Amino acid sequence: LDENAAALRLAEALRIPGLSASGGRTGRANLRAESAGVVLIDAETIHRMNAVDEALTISTVQPFDAVSAGQVTATVKLITFGLPAATVDACAAIAQADGPPVRIAPYDTSLKIGLVQTILPGLKDSVIAKATATTGSRLAEMGLAINCEQHCDHAVGAVTDALAEMSAAGCDI
Repeated sequence: LDENAAALRLAEALRIPGLSASGGRTGRANLRAESAGVVLIDAETIHRMNAVDEALTISTVQPFDAVSAGQVTATVKLITFGLPAATVDACAAIAQADGPPVRIAPYDTSLKIGLVQTILPGLKDSVIAKATATTGSRLAEMGLAINCEQHCDHAVGAVTDALAEMSAAGCDI
């Protein structure tokens, strides 16, 4: 197989629901996340696949990396201009025998998120607003949003009460 066909063929063999395969140019093909989530990598299976032939390499992001929709999670790269189909098939067989070596655990976007911020004497409103905005931005990257927000004194009883109100409001987190 030429390098492009071989790379895409192996990427397609690694594709499972939640991942899309693309590329097949310059001996490279990618697996991309179809939704935001956490990448689960079976490093041992990737190592076994990489050991099949030195002309073929599969690289991945770090295990448990947070990824956004469309982000590359793994790349198949051929070093040579071609590879026997049997070599590609041997790599694919390892992945199929051991289970998918790259998976996405998508974020549960149905979760209702609550934010409790404790207030200390002298704390500026701008600091509280910035913390809310920063937390909201981080959640938005995961397809989530702050649904409820509480401010309370920096005391165990006040935090306990705020958490109880969040729970009563239906917040999951």
